[in-house]
Amino acid sequence: GLFARSAVSGESHTGGAWMLAGFSFHQLGKLDQAAEAYQRAIDHDDNLAEARNNLCGLMAIGKRFSEALPHAKWLLANAARGDYCINAMLAFSGLYMWDETLAAAERVLEHKPDDPRALGIVVRAAQETCDWSALVRYTRHLSDHFYRKGMFDRAEESHFSHIAWCMKPEWNLAVAKAAAGRGLPENIECHDHARHAYGTPLRVGYVSGDFHDHPMLQLTAGLFQHHTPNRVKPFIYCHSPESESWLRRRFEASVPFLARIAHLSDEQAAARIRADKIDVLVDCQGFTKGHRLGIFARRPVPVQVTWLGFPGTTGADCMDYILSDHFVTPDGSEPHFSEYLCRMPDTYFCNDKGRVVAENKMDRAGQGLPEKGIVFCCFNKAYKLEPVRFATFMEVLRDVPGSVLWLIDSGKTQKMRLQQYASQAGIDPGRLIFGERVSAVPLHLARIALADIALDTRIYNGHTTTADALWAGVPLVAARGGHFASRVSESLLRACSLPELVVDDEAGFHKLAVDLALNPEKFLAVREKLQSQRFRAPLFDTERYARHLETAFIMMAERAAQGLPPAGLDIPAMPPRKEPFAEAIPRKKIHFRDPLDAEPGRKKSDPKYKEDVPMQHIFSDGISKITLSNNNLRVVLTQNGPDNSATDICTLILPASQASHFINSLANGFRQIDDQMKAGSEAQAGAGDASQGQEAG
Repeated sequence: GLFARSAVSGESHTGGAWMLAGFSFHQLGKLDQAAEAYQRAIDHDDNLAEARNNLCGLMAIGKRFSEALPHAKWLLANAARGDYCINAMLAFSGLYMWDETLAAAERVLEHKPDDPRALGIVVRAAQETCDWSALVRYTRHLSDHFYRKGMFDRAEESHFSHIAWCMKPEWNLAVAKAAAGRGLPENIECHDHARHAYGTPLRVGYVSGDFHDHPMLQLTAGLFQHHTPNRVKPFIYCHSPESESWLRRRFEASVPFLARIAHLSDEQAAARIRADKIDVLVDCQGFTKGHRLGIFARRPVPVQVTWLGFPGTTGADCMDYILSDHFVTPDGSEPHFSEYLCRMPDTYFCNDKGRVVAENKMDRAGQGLPEKGIVFCCFNKAYKLEPVRFATFMEVLRDVPGSVLWLIDSGKTQKMRLQQYASQAGIDPGRLIFGERVSAVPLHLARIALADIALDTRIYNGHTTTADALWAGVPLVAARGGHFASRVSESLLRACSLPELVVDDEAGFHKLAVDLALNPEKFLAVREKLQSQRFRAPLFDTERYARHLETAFIMMAERAAQGLPPAGLDIPAMPPRKEPFAEAIPRKKIHFRDPLDAEPGRKKSDPKYKEDVPMQHIFSDGISKITLSNNNLRVVLTQNGPDNSATDICTLILPASQASHFINSLANGFRQIDDQMKAGSEAQAGAGDASQGQEAG
């Protein structure tokens, strides 16, 4: 402490002295002073690796990843010691810079092959970048060196990345327990619920950070509209990002009670929930990003349930139940869950029958697809792709002449690797079509219908992606796997009365996909069955699902009220519907207020609707592509990353009638920029090197 104060007071001015001062402040827990001292050290000596490493670590731990980035880049490029890349790895992964994350993690593992943090992150980075040789190498290392020996706490692997490569449910549970042990507080004084008075209606709290423009809310927004007031009163405890989207406004209008808890600690949030006398508390995230399972660790309510947000066990002792069904958790699954299984009658998966599909005109040419031939699609994210199922995809393309596979463009690295894998399998890489990311979900749902057949991923099935395809009327081929995440599509297909689209293995998957593609009568029969079952089968029957969910909560609460411990539950099914629950899919013309907030049915009379939005208010950081096809102007917007690299973030679609207005506005904008640059150049002429940084900025 004395040395730190001496350095800061100016009695020592070397880079090494500032670095030691920073270390001293760090040890004292004075993190702001430590960061300032480390930065002073770097200012004195740009090559002081220790100071950069320590500052990078401080920023990463504080989730100030953008501030850590320049130091992370320097360490990856210049640090002589591999262990100096640990903090760089954390910073890169916090910014989802997976190429750099993988490179940094591998540097760490070269120095220390069994580093637990690096082993935990390197697998996720390999999945995200489609580096399957690295994925096989590191998952084999985890299996052989740790998991087969029962040492599940020796690698800090997340639940999320683990279930995307491992279908051994006993390992899934062990990894989950190890992660819960690291991530949840211990020895917490919990509330005594012996005298809890259960309410009528039952007071059910939902906790999530995903109640915004996220698949969780896309799937569940309709549920809250269908809760029966005299059975369940929903309380929402939301720590989501603030949003004014149409979806969020619809959600908020449907719930009687919503509390924002992002600013509260876990202890404070638990106290708030306890004060609200909640009977059943529902976790909607599991161990996904931003979870608040620390609230549940404090046991604020008598009954605690995990549901929908994560396809597997939490491994947490504080969770009483997990909502599942007989397909994702068949008989014999019980020992592989830390929770008791509460099996729903049709499917555990919630859907919203009010999901809007855009009625904007869509055609294959506008999506870069061939007009003729079979279009297979797989819109799952890159981390769900893996070599076994991708090889089957390529065999399907080989056996269906003229067919293509439509994928989501996840980035340059992923696209390049997938094209290489196709080429290695003897398939023209041009038969892989990479679709742009579309921020407006109704537009995405509309374009899915351009495909003929959807193909599922093997280990981590499509969840929302599978539901999207079926809601859009596109049949999906799936194979059941060995754990929860690999059986989800079976659950959804059976709930849509399409068990014939579920097979047992890769050979069956290949055979069914090719058979549907080459047998028009069979394909049309399946597609017509899907079209008719969407409005009768349970999968999209939101009201039916709400009744079953309410029954589940009531049965859990009744056991607790009788002083009985949690136990496995099977929820009884309502009788099948005799009449359809809907006549058609809701369809609306999509109008844009801005590129990230597409709202169905917005009217020009709405004061928030602006027909002539100035172009500079619409754009993010730039434009990567403009095309005109089929009476639509398509503008791909970009956003600059921390390293100034441009990433496509969304596509703005405008009627061709607005094309001239758009081009004129764009040209005017370029002229203004050009004039400003000329004026700036003239003003700074002769100013010398001192002005160069400002001009570049």
